[in-house]
Amino acid sequence: MSEHELEQYFLSSITRKVKNDATVSIAGKLYEVPAEYIRKKVELRFPLDDPDKITLYDEGKPVVVIRLVNPVANASKPHTGIHFKDIIKREGEDDDD
Repeated sequence: MSEHELEQYFLSSITRKVKNDATVSIAGKLYEVPAEYIRKKVELRFPLDDPDKITLYDEGKPVVVIRLVNPVANASKPHTGIHFKDIIKREGEDDDD
């Protein structure tokens, strides 16, 4: 067994639903998630000895290490292309929650 495979056994896993602003809340902190996961449930894994190193998994495969929201940096970000009319439309769709 490789060191990487062994490390996988010591990851804690949680599930969160991504908010309309492409964030998830973990222990009172907001983390940024790729916009394509808005309103979806995601699996997040992190090492027990480093709980701030959180990786988003999709269908059991690692996708991206998510980062804490930085309000200063977010204030100067260019428009992301997410339109409120699309968010409202998604909110009206049925959910599997």
